[in-house]
Amino acid sequence: MHRTVAAALVAALALALASCGGSEKTQTVTRAELISRLESACLAGQRAAGRETSGKTGQRAFLTALLVYQKLVIDRVGTLETVGAAKADFDAYKDVVRSRLVVLERIAAASNGDLARSLRAAKPQLEALSTRAQVTFHRLGARHVCI
Repeated sequence: MHRTVAAALVAALALALASCGGSEKTQTVTRAELISRLESACLAGQRAAGRETSGKTGQRAFLTALLVYQKLVIDRVGTLETVGAAKADFDAYKDVVRSRLVVLERIAAASNGDLARSLRAAKPQLEALSTRAQVTFHRLGARHVCI
């Protein structure tokens, strides 16, 4: 039953993410402006995640902080576009963040009893996505780590 609900949630989230791009207006920025906005979004995400976990501990708190962080970053840079050599890397970065959000949402849907197992099961996928995010982020020329 939980797997069916989780699968339905993932499918609904994927559809929602796919349909979001059509209604929001994209903004094309230079590579330098892109990096500035991306780094600003990452720092804001880190602050928001810190506020979310203030005084809280445990896996659920950590997961919630990751979701807050990822959502804030993609909300701020998801409609940005760039041209030139940075375009492919930035598109790949946005895809990675969106993919990671889907995985994190699926884990968050797990009951407290299944949370640790869900995290363990998703760890290889999350690590691979994090590596891809780091590579694309650094290829853009950004200084701060935003994964």
